[in-house]
Amino acid sequence: MISESPSFASKGRPDLEEFLSALDGFLNKQSSSTELTYLKFLGIFCRSIGAGEGHLLRGTDDNQLQSVISFGMGKDFDQEFNKASGEAGLPDRQAGLPDRQAGLPDRQAGQAGGSLSPLDLAFRQKEVMAIIDLTKDPDIPPWFLNIMKRNKFNSLVAVPLLGQKKTIGVLCAYYHDVCLFDQGTMDHLYMIGRMVGVATEKDFTGASEMLASQKTNEIDEFLKMVTTKSLTKLQLFGSLAKFAQTALESEVAICGPLRKMNNKLSFTVAAGAGISPNLISQRYNLPPLLEKSLLKANSRNAIFSAPKKDWGELKTMIEGNLLHGIGKTILWQNKIIGGIIGWRSGPTAFGESDNIMLNRLALIAALALNK
Repeated sequence: MISESPSFASKGRPDLEEFLSALDGFLNKQSSSTELTYLKFLGIFCRSIGAGEGHLLRGTDDNQLQSVISFGMGKDFDQEFNKASGEAGLPDRQAGLPDRQAGLPDRQAGQAGGSLSPLDLAFRQKEVMAIIDLTKDPDIPPWFLNIMKRNKFNSLVAVPLLGQKKTIGVLCAYYHDVCLFDQGTMDHLYMIGRMVGVATEKDFTGASEMLASQKTNEIDEFLKMVTTKSLTKLQLFGSLAKFAQTALESEVAICGPLRKMNNKLSFTVAAGAGISPNLISQRYNLPPLLEKSLLKANSRNAIFSAPKKDWGELKTMIEGNLLHGIGKTILWQNKIIGGIIGWRSGPTAFGESDNIMLNRLALIAALALNK
């Protein structure tokens, strides 16, 4: 029997809101038990894509995966997985391990890695891995296939959790029948992996800052708006600008389509908070300091401080002299489709917590623009 996983664009969106609410509850320590909170949002994630069982894993310092908690499985599943993967002797990344940057196709990567499971490939290649039928995939290592057979799983989807600096773990959902995954669902899962990775990075690695509760509420309100209302693109950009201005505590926030042509970025102001209405629909070439940061291969956001003269064409809409800026591209299928830029004067520059919040807003906007 072949079934199709429900699309996030339809059945999954109400559950997605509940899932992120559970995640924010963990970040703000509203739950008395970290384990129970993990279990709650893992369960919501599984239900949102029609899976009965799921698995949350974290990456270790030597690029291995370690099971943290499972949903809907027996209590011994996590120990069984950790023991089997440990005995498999998975190579680390430095030992010639296939990586997305190496340009190896999935099949070659599986053969080169030998004992790598689909979860390991998702983690190391930074890609969503969907296996339609585990029994018919020749690259599934025996140790992993044995675990799947004992639990009567026939298909799975593994989502990398992408933090600010590295992949920090994997979310995996399992199915007892053979499942197909449409491209829209795969794209949404990738975005969810980014959102969850950024939000949980501190707990997994101690690398990022916790969001302030009042700013998290702004993000929750924006998520609620885009999931419960039918908005045009202009209305969405308008709401995004207002929420970004409030969450970032910036004097100005603008957002709109961002175009890349001949390795240059131009920005059309679709909406803005704190600017004159006359500037709406105007197109600007981005200043070099912002453009270079946004176009870096491994970076899609920028924090900078510069005097007004260095802001290029944008200086026509700003006041003050020394200004602190922050920018974020809105990505879909790894392509730039829009951007958010905010700035403020005064002594306080933008920091990592602002970066995290802007990432969350941009991810939600990307989902809403492509639902």
